[in-house]
Amino acid sequence: MKRRSITIVVSGLVLLASPWILAVLWLGGGTVYGQVEKWYFSPTDRFSAAEWQRPNMKYRYAVLDYVATKVVHSGMTMTEVERLLGTPDFVTDKGEWQYETKRPGWHFIDFSGGGLLIEFDADQLVVKVSQNLWVD
Repeated sequence: MKRRSITIVVSGLVLLASPWILAVLWLGGGTVYGQVEKWYFSPTDRFSAAEWQRPNMKYRYAVLDYVATKVVHSGMTMTEVERLLGTPDFVTDKGEWQYETKRPGWHFIDFSGGGLLIEFDADQLVVKVSQNLWVD
């Protein structure tokens, strides 16, 4: 009888603690995953047009600075940009091309966005390349 009482008490404690245990495992696992992903997608200058065009949003984030400063530059034609980066994710009302990225890592709530913004002149030549990342 005493053994059965201990089993019932232990089972009750495990049942009460299980949501907390699951929450700790979920948050801990997410944190470890996030750290590994941040390391894997750390900023780099190894640009691959195929990887960018996939689109692999987290890879884009890793090479964003390199693309904005070394790959796309003023004077390039729309055709050259499209050959390198593919079709833009969307085009603004002003005709600017936007390529979206995603911040690597695990975020409980993530309201970040933006990416690479390319402005063209009337002759369809690149005038300005900028990063328009934002995090809330």
